[in-house]
Amino acid sequence: MGLGDEIMALGCVETAFEKTGKVHSIKCAIGTKRTHKIWNGNPAYDPATHTHIVDGGGFRPYIKAWKNRQAIYNLDYKARAGKIYFDNSYRDNCPLVGPYAVIEPNIKLGASPNKNWGMKRWAEVIKDFPIPVYQLVQDHKEKVVDGAIAHHTPDLYDALAAIERAALVLCNEGGTHHMAASMDTPAVVIFGSFVPPQVTGYDLHTNIAVETEHGYCGKWGKCTVCQETLEGIKPNYVREKAIKLLEKVNEN
Repeated sequence: MGLGDEIMALGCVETAFEKTGKVHSIKCAIGTKRTHKIWNGNPAYDPATHTHIVDGGGFRPYIKAWKNRQAIYNLDYKARAGKIYFDNSYRDNCPLVGPYAVIEPNIKLGASPNKNWGMKRWAEVIKDFPIPVYQLVQDHKEKVVDGAIAHHTPDLYDALAAIERAALVLCNEGGTHHMAASMDTPAVVIFGSFVPPQVTGYDLHTNIAVETEHGYCGKWGKCTVCQETLEGIKPNYVREKAIKLLEKVNEN
């Protein structure tokens, strides 16, 4: 289960709290109570309470069903990024200053290749970009896209502090765009044809997606249609969207 899933689960807890006035814990489908460090500190969440929501361990509310490793999406679901609370020391220790962008061109290990727009395309987007572009690296083993500056974030909260302070985030659909939404940071997000942006996307972001005649794919294995869609999303177009969003941020 990815970080993005847990951020959306926290959002579900916030929604339940607003509806009932009660704090909630989180259980998986078989009834086992779950914990995650990013949930701690959120006033809607309490691991000790018996009032709970079900999210994880065989049940994700944005997926209606699985068919041969293909997700059938719940189109009635709308992602909410739960607010992650963390100690101000991480903010104080973040050395990044001035307007800058954060880029994450990679997808997590085990994620569908149909989410991966590609390092070369991202490199074209940020070539001669108007503000510095940082890529957050945890252990210096990640591939850093050409044109980006590697910034070491050994802890998840170091990364969140850097994203919170950023003017803009550039990434594929995945954990990074959920982190940006949790921190209320604008982002340009490549969805392609894998998952509907109305399901796992956020209104404050610029979501670049292409719905095919068969809808959104959801296949975990490599899909020819999804790959063609990703190839059809041109770097110049994404760059234009990024600069336009950056100009909007500067106006505000």
